[in-house]
Amino acid sequence: MRKYFYISLISALLAGGCISGTGSYRSSYDFSSIGKIAIVAVEGQVTSEQTQNQIANFFAMELLDKGYSPIMLSQVRAKTRAIMEELDIDLTQPEAYTDLGKALNVPAILIIDIPYYNEEIFISAQLIDVRDGSILWMDRKSGKTGKSPADDYLYGFGGNGFMMDPSLMFTEPPQMDREQPERGLTPKEADKIEKVVSKICRSMPSPIKRVTEDW
Repeated sequence: MRKYFYISLISALLAGGCISGTGSYRSSYDFSSIGKIAIVAVEGQVTSEQTQNQIANFFAMELLDKGYSPIMLSQVRAKTRAIMEELDIDLTQPEAYTDLGKALNVPAILIIDIPYYNEEIFISAQLIDVRDGSILWMDRKSGKTGKSPADDYLYGFGGNGFMMDPSLMFTEPPQMDREQPERGLTPKEADKIEKVVSKICRSMPSPIKRVTEDW
């Protein structure tokens, strides 16, 4: 899936793009033609659906500020099952997300990838034209998450934090293979990650054509 989008990115840049920091967008594209954008996926190291929705919501707020009308990831998920069954869409295939975008009747979709998430987080985002699967805009940023090694223990994840509490050193350790409960972002993590998302979206072109006056 990712190879497909990176190839599309190269094609888009060759066709004529503009680079802003680490962000790139197709300068020849009329972004004012985009109304709705569906946030269709948060891929990578964040497996908690609650956390995925929170991060997607940060992007949705940025899209609203830019002048777009985002469709939330949670809304897309609610519709995806019925759409996939009706149209036989396989999300493992490269064209799957563009097919999903067409089924949702939106001109563009946003895909978010988080290849690394711990004390630091790396986030990339791609805005895809559903007509041909080409990339309209892409950016990536990294930053601190506010997460500490103790958080996994405090919130019931894993066994690394077990040995951090001296009072538990001689008690029976927790089961390592049991299914761990899902949690969302802590307030500190949410604040830090929201700032990373905001930095990413600065390079996204606005669909609003601003009128300037000659003085």
